[in-house]
Amino acid sequence: PQAAGWIVAWLLTGLATLAAWTAAAVPLAFWLPLARRGWSALAAALGIGLAAWWAGLYTRELWRPLHGLTFRAVSSLLSLVFPETVSQAADFRVGTKAFSVGIDRACSGYEGIGLICVFLAAYLWYARRDLRFPQSLLLLPLGAIVIWLANALRIALLAVIGVWVSPEV
Repeated sequence: PQAAGWIVAWLLTGLATLAAWTAAAVPLAFWLPLARRGWSALAAALGIGLAAWWAGLYTRELWRPLHGLTFRAVSSLLSLVFPETVSQAADFRVGTKAFSVGIDRACSGYEGIGLICVFLAAYLWYARRDLRFPQSLLLLPLGAIVIWLANALRIALLAVIGVWVSPEV
C-alpha cells in the first residue's frame, strides 16, 4: 500500500546522491550558467522520461495478447536451433529436455514496446523538420515490431545459453 511513498523516497534519495556527487566533482559556479542555457533540454528530457515511465505502466495490459505471441515466437526460434524442442503452453515453458525457460507476463515485451514508442515519438517531434512525413510515422509500428522481436530473440538466446553454456546462468 505504501509503494508509491517508497518509490518517491528512493527517487529523492537517488537525486540527492547524484547532486552531491555532481557538486563534489564540479563547482556549482559551472553548473548555474549551464542550467540557464540548457533548461529547455532538461525539461524535455524530464518530460520524455516521465512519458516513458507512464507508457510502461499504460502498456501493462498488453501482456495478455503478447504473452502467447512471444511464447510462439520463442518456440519457433528455438526450433531453428534445436531439432527437438519442448513447449508447454499451459505454463509458458519452452526449451529442450535438458533446459527450459519460463516466459512470465513481464517477459512478453510490452514495456519495451511502450518505451520505444515514446522515444520514437520524441525523436519524430525533435527531428520533424528533417523527416519526411507521413512516411516517417512508419517508424512507430516498425520500432514496436523490432523491439518485440528483439525481446523474443533475447529469451531464445537465454535458453540457448542454458543448454550450451551453463544452466546456472
